[in-house]
Amino acid sequence: MTAEPEVLDSREETDIILPELEEVKLSTGQVVQIKPLKARQFFRLLRIVTRGGAKILNQLRWSQLDSPDQFAAQLVAVVVFSIPEAEQETLDFIESMVELPEDPEERKAVLQELTDPEIEDVVNIIEVIVLREKDDLVSLGKNSRRFGLWRRRRVSCRRT
Repeated sequence: MTAEPEVLDSREETDIILPELEEVKLSTGQVVQIKPLKARQFFRLLRIVTRGGAKILNQLRWSQLDSPDQFAAQLVAVVVFSIPEAEQETLDFIESMVELPEDPEERKAVLQELTDPEIEDVVNIIEVIVLREKDDLVSLGKNSRRFGLWRRRRVSCRRT
């Protein structure tokens, strides 16, 4: 008997290399596809959180013991409560995450929807993105701690 290979990730290898686009049905019935989060989109997400969520971030208690689901729920809350202070950043983020159709008529319809979306659609899209990317975001946070990015440095003052 040969031993079964150990599965390191529950996703198929092809899904890791070529992730499928998530579909979100907007309140108008229009279906949009959500792209995977990449560097520029991640920076846009950070812009929302840092611009509008600074007060909220100070009140949250992030822990390495939190599950990815707990982290995702807190991050969704931070992003949603950051929207009033980061309105344009949120719309830019969402537009950058939606795969625009090739058909000119469909493309125009999607862009029109994204210009002034329903709040329900904004929250749904953000939730889909954060839930899909939660494992990578948690891993990124843990790696940044390992490299000392979150460590507070002591400043010593010597009298001469």
